[in-house]
Amino acid sequence: MHDLPTSEEGLDMSYVKPRQTVDWKGREVSFCDWNHPLVNEPPISELLRRYSQTYHWDRLIKPGSLCVDVGAHSGDTTVPIGVFSYDHATGKPGKVLAVEPNRDVYPVLEVNTSLNTSWAEFTLSRYAVTKKDGEVVELVDNGNQNCNGGLIDPNFSEALQAQMQGLAQVRTTVEGIRLDTLLKRTYSDAELATLSFVKTDCEGYDKEILRASKDLIVEYKPFLFVEWYDLFPTMEDHNDLFDAISDLGFEPLNPETLQPASYETGKLTDLLLVHPSRRPEIADL
Repeated sequence: MHDLPTSEEGLDMSYVKPRQTVDWKGREVSFCDWNHPLVNEPPISELLRRYSQTYHWDRLIKPGSLCVDVGAHSGDTTVPIGVFSYDHATGKPGKVLAVEPNRDVYPVLEVNTSLNTSWAEFTLSRYAVTKKDGEVVELVDNGNQNCNGGLIDPNFSEALQAQMQGLAQVRTTVEGIRLDTLLKRTYSDAELATLSFVKTDCEGYDKEILRASKDLIVEYKPFLFVEWYDLFPTMEDHNDLFDAISDLGFEPLNPETLQPASYETGKLTDLLLVHPSRRPEIADL
């Protein structure tokens, strides 16, 4: 775990591009892009608009609740999640656990969460979320100067494993931890009871996280925003993701239209997973 500085003092700003500031509902949101040759993110104003108007995050996330961002990267999703978790009625910040094992982008995540502590209480972790506690795993990049990447799992199809090995230019060994272990180590039972939203972006490993976190997910029934990996090379990989979702008892939806999603209805970048008991909450979105 990592204690965050509360201002730009003490932060290494050499990792980031100039600070952006935008007004959101009368309060300031700040963000700095990663100073990486392959990063070209939209401005923070566009990210906030996208995740609220297109993906409905501001309605899915309960004000003052606990949220999780697995694969937090630079904070480009962590900061919007934190903003949407703020309770404007009471002035109560939300709580956000942001997990990012990529050592190169982690300092950028530190900067961006530190600039927005008035919105949420951010807790950062350098662990990789894995199926077993204490598992030592290798992260590989996607041949993109360690901009992003993931774990190669034996459950992946042989084609996917070979593809990821072939792309890898940077390899990093990190310690793993189960998501339920990390959450229970970090938050009280009362805080866990407010868990409303979990986002994962783990380059195909998302389905393994869903399987390993089944008990936690079924107990708290958060909305899940899960990457549907664009580089899955076989139907075996696509089907395995949907098998993991089905095993949870959750429904895969198009996160924009909120209609049922499947490979037959069209490949999407991400999926919104909803427990049937929470379907009425999104009926008017």
